[in-house]
Amino acid sequence: MKPSLTTSKVMDVFIKAAEYTEIPVRKTDDESLKKLFTSVKSELSLDPKKMKQDEAKFWKQDPAVIKAELLIQKQLTRESAVLSPSLQSDFRRVLEFAPRLLEDLMKMAVIPHNEQGHGWLSLALGVIELSQCIVHAVPLSARKSTSEDTAPLIAGSCNV
Repeated sequence: MKPSLTTSKVMDVFIKAAEYTEIPVRKTDDESLKKLFTSVKSELSLDPKKMKQDEAKFWKQDPAVIKAELLIQKQLTRESAVLSPSLQSDFRRVLEFAPRLLEDLMKMAVIPHNEQGHGWLSLALGVIELSQCIVHAVPLSARKSTSEDTAPLIAGSCNV
């Protein structure tokens, strides 16, 4: 982790948690995950100019990381795609882990990282924004941006 991770980069760290990489990936999930990918594709960090390359790169990741990211994006976008019973249980599991993992990320952000005892404010704000988006089921792309590139927190932080 770095002191100045953006919220989307905090998401990248978040979905690679060991708890998510241990979620089983079944062959029977393939079709549902592909449908889910299609429905949340606009929220993934894919460059429109290199869409084919970025899609291929996305699918080359660890299958459990792919599954975790798609299920989190399902929550953020309030995607109504019907999940298979096994994916539904994985979705609940991903959401059950989220509060503790976000809390752990926050602890890492605020522990003293220098001689003055300061933590990493940008990272802490990114964790707070991601937490809010997950709790409120709001896509990361719906957040209002500010000129200082900092998180507009609590009330009025999303364009919904």
